[in-house]
Amino acid sequence: DRIPSLRNRLVEQDLKQLEDWLHPLEARLQLPDKFVLYGGTEVSALLDVARAVVRRAERRVVALHRQEPLQNAVIVPYVNRLSDALFILARFEEFTHKVPIQHPRNA
Repeated sequence: DRIPSLRNRLVEQDLKQLEDWLHPLEARLQLPDKFVLYGGTEVSALLDVARAVVRRAERRVVALHRQEPLQNAVIVPYVNRLSDALFILARFEEFTHKVPIQHPRNA
């Protein structure tokens, strides 16, 4: 028997919902085009750690997909967009607390 949480599969609508949810946040931010120092606030630091974990999972999912194509084509783009979402949420947290984005040369 499968684990109950695995019965629900990601579908295109899930990816679209994630993107639709993120667009208003992205529109309010001026996202950096270069590397940033993480952890402007405690919450943004935690979001950045979560993003690192999701990025690690994304690399593993992509490697698995290269070995044997996944039956569900939504998984790879969803995990990628999820890591983007965590980055945007971390930057939005800093934005709402008026914490300027720090770059390594400016630190």
